[in-house]
Amino acid sequence: LSMHRVDATEVFLRRSEEEADKAWENLVARPSERIVDKFYNSQVMKNDDVEHCLTTIGAASYGGGSGNRVHNMI
Repeated sequence: LSMHRVDATEVFLRRSEEEADKAWENLVARPSERIVDKFYNSQVMKNDDVEHCLTTIGAASYGGGSGNRVHNMI
């Protein structure tokens, strides 16, 4: 398995909530989504349980709007 690091440091260095939300989207949310998509697409034929696992991970790791950011290493 390969390990991916998602660094949210820049999010907390932003001065405004809007800048922080944009940084979160660009530096954390989108890269994480690409990582999970790549994993899912490479595993879907190997294991029928992957969809359930990814749904569970997605529900647990989504930080949503400002103030609810979650830091995850995927």
